[in-house]
Amino acid sequence: MSNYKKLGKNSLMVFLGNFGSKAIVFLMLPFYTRFLTPENYGDLDIITTIIALVTPLVTLAMSEAVFRLPKNQSKEVQGEYFTTGLVASLGGLILFGLFYVIFFKFMGNIFQEHALMVYLILMIGFLFGYLQQFTRSLDRMDIYVSTGIIYTFFFAGLNIILIKKYGFSGYLTSMLVTQILVVLYLIFRVEFRDYFNIKKFSKKRLKEILEYTIPLIPTATVWWIMNLSDRLILKYYHGGEVVGYYAVANKFPILIATIFGIFFISWQMSAIDEHAKENFEEFYNNLFKMISGILNLCNIGLILVIYPVMKILVSDNYFDSWKLVPILSLGIIYSNLASFIGVNYVAFKKTKGALYTAGFGALVNVVLNFILIPKYSVLGACIATMVAYISLFIFRKIQIDKMVYLHFEFSKMFFDIIINILIYGTVILKISLVYKIFLVTFFVSLYIYTNREYIEKTFDIIREKMVFKILKKRGENGER
Repeated sequence: MSNYKKLGKNSLMVFLGNFGSKAIVFLMLPFYTRFLTPENYGDLDIITTIIALVTPLVTLAMSEAVFRLPKNQSKEVQGEYFTTGLVASLGGLILFGLFYVIFFKFMGNIFQEHALMVYLILMIGFLFGYLQQFTRSLDRMDIYVSTGIIYTFFFAGLNIILIKKYGFSGYLTSMLVTQILVVLYLIFRVEFRDYFNIKKFSKKRLKEILEYTIPLIPTATVWWIMNLSDRLILKYYHGGEVVGYYAVANKFPILIATIFGIFFISWQMSAIDEHAKENFEEFYNNLFKMISGILNLCNIGLILVIYPVMKILVSDNYFDSWKLVPILSLGIIYSNLASFIGVNYVAFKKTKGALYTAGFGALVNVVLNFILIPKYSVLGACIATMVAYISLFIFRKIQIDKMVYLHFEFSKMFFDIIINILIYGTVILKISLVYKIFLVTFFVSLYIYTNREYIEKTFDIIREKMVFKILKKRGENGER
């Protein structure tokens, strides 16, 4: 199987298992913006971000290890990893619970009122992720995929039933009940009892797990600090309502990030398998050209359609946030590209570099947040995020080029950024539609022309896969 074909197959399976549960928040946006106030939506956004930050910290990122380490091992060894990781994680969650009340005391009344619900979501959400990752490690991809579909169906249904009547608490209840249902489904479908036995807890396996996960924890933490700091600083200076606008604007670029994140899981596996081979640099560069071209075209497309899409999808209370989307989306492009090249830290076993560069990006983000948010509010937060991600990508490329060279000039990056900004400026300018169409057509054509190598490379990869399938089919039929 070619490296491109293997990557494509892995991406498809992960996509089927994850996209629905990730995209449901976006697809339900018209409903949320109708029945939740901007302040409520902002508070929900902060809570979900905090959960995503706290979970890998208190569980020592065990969900990451339970996919990779037990894979292709004997059933006995798989049970040792499964039991050890689960016991250690639950211990961390219980220990965190002792300090939980103190933690939420400083987060405001709305958080204190729902503290128990949030803690249960944290606990059950971790268990869901842990069992799902172990299911994937066992190559039970049919169950992995169906779990994502079931989560999407029940979460959407419960949202419609509960949010309309109970608002903020209805959303949290929907999340908790859905997580419980999918955990029960996984327990019913997978024989976890064959793998869990307290006697299988192993200090040796715990050491192996921690050696794998500990380098990942600081990096993951830094990434979530970047996501959380702007929300908390916005809430401090301008209140929860502004955070709601910011949260809605974020949903559109986050959809792009979600799709890329699904591909990223497969790319990470391919990079680890391929990095020692002679053609890895070519493979790496070809994929970068393809991903970079696709992401930039997605951003340009988003800039062009965001006004009418937001007009349809969100209520009038949130509509003005459409102007923020292209700025955040441009930042997400370079966040994704930084993640793409950052896989080399894991492949070449130099994970400290991931921490240093992520720390640099977080520092830029926090400093700019304190400078820009007091004066420019949510616009300042968007600009700070965009600049931080671009800085992160630049820093990582300089460092990673010492491991495997990326044939990508910074002059091209700045040209692409300028084109995106010019298209964005044209869309928001109050000029006649004829001038807008002319200018946008010119800038898009200029982008396509200057990126023709990247676009051609994408079609070349697709063409290679199609030829491979045709030859394989002919071979199976005995044709020459």
